[in-house]
Amino acid sequence: MSSPSDIVRKYIRPGDRVGGRYQIEGFIGSGAYGAIFSAIDVETMERVAVKALPPAEDGTNKTAIGRFQREMKVISRLRHPNIITMYDFGETEHRIVYMVMEYIEGETLFDLCNQNRLDDTQALHVVRQIASALNEAHTKGVIHRDLKPQNVMVAQQHNGQYVVKVLDFGMAKLLSGGDDSSIVQLTREGVAVGTPRYIAPEQARGKDVGPWSDLYALGLLMYEAFTGERAVKADTIESAIIAHVSPEPLELQEIDDVPQYVRPVLFKLIEKKIKRRYQSAGEVVRDLDNLDRRRNDMEIAPTLPFGSDKLELDFPEPRQQTAEKSARLKSINSADNLELDYDRYGKYAPAAEHVPQQRPRRKSEFNFRMPHHVFEFLEAFAAFMLAPAAFVLFTAHFEGMDYFLRLFIGILPLVIAIVVNLSVRSTDWMFSFFRLFFMANILTLVLAHLMGVEDLANGLLRNPDWLFKPFVDLPGGETLSSMMRSFSRTYASIWRDLPPGR
Repeated sequence: MSSPSDIVRKYIRPGDRVGGRYQIEGFIGSGAYGAIFSAIDVETMERVAVKALPPAEDGTNKTAIGRFQREMKVISRLRHPNIITMYDFGETEHRIVYMVMEYIEGETLFDLCNQNRLDDTQALHVVRQIASALNEAHTKGVIHRDLKPQNVMVAQQHNGQYVVKVLDFGMAKLLSGGDDSSIVQLTREGVAVGTPRYIAPEQARGKDVGPWSDLYALGLLMYEAFTGERAVKADTIESAIIAHVSPEPLELQEIDDVPQYVRPVLFKLIEKKIKRRYQSAGEVVRDLDNLDRRRNDMEIAPTLPFGSDKLELDFPEPRQQTAEKSARLKSINSADNLELDYDRYGKYAPAAEHVPQQRPRRKSEFNFRMPHHVFEFLEAFAAFMLAPAAFVLFTAHFEGMDYFLRLFIGILPLVIAIVVNLSVRSTDWMFSFFRLFFMANILTLVLAHLMGVEDLANGLLRNPDWLFKPFVDLPGGETLSSMMRSFSRTYASIWRDLPPGR
C-alpha cells in the first residue's frame, strides 16, 4: 500500500506550479500524513515550503484532514520569530490540500541533539527561544500539546547562533475556540509513536491541559539539549506513559551534564504536580534570562581590573601609622607603664593586660570528654549513627548547589558542635562534643523535614548517591554509592508511597 507521501508525489512533481504561483523545486521530506516540498514563489522570488496532503479518496483519513485544518487555523493567528509562519493555503484541481509556509534551511532539534551535545550557551539560547514561542502561543490561547524535538526546527546563522522555529500545531488545543471537541478524536488517532516520551502527566491521564503541559515537554527538551540524551528512555509507549504518570521523579541519568545553575529551572519544568510546575512560559523566559545574565556576570567578573569597584577605604596615611605604632611600642616598653609577670620559664614578661595571651589552651578547655556512664555512651553512639542520616536528608534539599558547598552544608552539625564546644569551655557533659554533636544532628533531621517532606523525597530520588558519584571507580566507592542510593530511595518511599528500593 502506498504511503500518503508517495500518493502526494504522484500529483505534485518538480516543475509543477501549485496554486498558480508556487513553482515546485523538489521533495524535502515526508510526514505521517503527507509530503513537504521546497518551492519558489514566482511573485516574490522567495523560497517557501509547501506541505500537502493526498485526496481523501486516496487514503487520507479524517484525522489527517482535521489536524491539517487545525494547524492552518492555529498558525494563521500566531506571529512570532520563533514560530513557523504560514503564507497561504488552498486546494489543487486534484483535491490536494496544501499549506505554504516559510522555508527553513536547517534540521530538527532531534537530529541536532543526536549528532552532538550543544554547548551550554547554545542549549540555553535554544531553550529560551522555544519558551518565548510558547509564551506567544499561550498568550493567544493556543496550547501546542505535541511539543517534541521533531517539531522544532533549528537553523544556524552566519554568526554561529541558532534560530529556532516551532512547528506542527495540528494537535493544538484552542483555549478560546469553540470547536475543541473535535480534538478528542484527533488525540486518540493521531498521537505519534515518539510523542509519549514528551507527554505531560495530566495529558497522559486524559485530564485538562494548559500552558503547564507544554512547559513539562519543554523541560524534557531542555534536558535533551544540554545532555544529548532523552530523559525518558522507555522502549514502549506503555512504559513511557508510566514514567510520566508515576509519582516518582524522572530518573535523569545524565543530570551531571546539566550545569548546576540551570538545574533549578529544569526541575521546576518537569515537576509531576501541576501546582509545583511553572504556570506560564513568561516565567520560564524571565528565569532563563536571569540565568544567562548571571552566567555572563560570572564570565566578565574575573576580567575586571582590581579595585575597579572604586571602594574608598579609610586607611590612615603611612606616616600616621608609623607614629601611632611608635607611640604604642613606647608605651609598652616604658618602665613606668609595664607590669612584669614571672613566667614559667623563669623570665620576666609583659603582663596579660598589655599584650595578647599567646599560651596554648589546656586540653580540658576543648572538652572532648569521654563518656563515663551508660547513658553517655549511648548518646555518643547515637550521635555518630545519626550523622550519616542527617547528612543525606538535609543535603537532599540542595540539589543544584556546588558539590563542595553542598558537602560543607552537610557537615554543619559537626562544625556547630565543635564551634560551640570551643566557645563554652566547660567540663560538664552537657557541653561535651558528643552531646553537642547529638543535639545538632537531631535539629538537622527536624529541619530537613520542616523544609518540606515532598521536596526531601524528590531530592533523594533525583540524585540518591551524589556524594560518592565522583569516587565510584575507586576501591569501595561503588559499595558506598550503593549504600547511599539504597538508603535514599528506601527513605523517600515512606513519603512518596513507593515500593522501597525503586
